[in-house]
Amino acid sequence: MANPRERLETLAGALTAAGLSARLAMDDPPLLHVRFLGPPVAQETIGCGEQDGELWFRWVSQEVLLGRADDVPGAAERVRYVLVPPGFSEPDAESEGKR
Repeated sequence: MANPRERLETLAGALTAAGLSARLAMDDPPLLHVRFLGPPVAQETIGCGEQDGELWFRWVSQEVLLGRADDVPGAAERVRYVLVPPGFSEPDAESEGKR
């Protein structure tokens, strides 16, 4: 079984690739601080721990399971769904250059 820190590092990479800011805190247990830089600014803290013999990501503030730690793409999608406002789309490079 992979350790929680490794799983959080993998999730951080997926969230960064999805346009969010992610920073791993080397607490014990390690925590992942994720931010949507807005507007509006939104943030959450994600942990990873064992439950029923498996590793799970969880929302720290609510103590709610986010998803299995071996499903990084699914967890990243759920985090993005919660933090990014509906209808938000990042400007593409082409449209930015025309302004």
